[in-house]
Amino acid sequence: MKWLAIIVDSIEGLKGGTIISAINSYVLHGSPGTKILLSKLLKEVSAPILTMIKTWMIEGELNDPFQEFFVSMDPEVPDELIWTNKYRLEHAMIPSFLTNELARRILLTGKAVNFIKK
Repeated sequence: MKWLAIIVDSIEGLKGGTIISAINSYVLHGSPGTKILLSKLLKEVSAPILTMIKTWMIEGELNDPFQEFFVSMDPEVPDELIWTNKYRLEHAMIPSFLTNELARRILLTGKAVNFIKK
């Protein structure tokens, strides 16, 4: 219970990838039992982001009603500017288990799929 209280305190006010990064920072600490608990928690918390990555990369769809994903869209930008301005990375939301380069590739893949669909 102590570790759960620590986690809850550490993620207060965070969302999306920042929550994942905070939990991930604790996975390597504590006893084997604590590591198992935190790994399971991390897996569950990561599931929505992994679904967003899959949907973005395969279908080119960005479904992020709570602005928790590390790819964001500016609805004011016309579709013609899809490659330069419409979609961008939110670096603070990139989970710590992804590199900036991998996040950039995810962004570009989703842009390409979205562009092809239109």
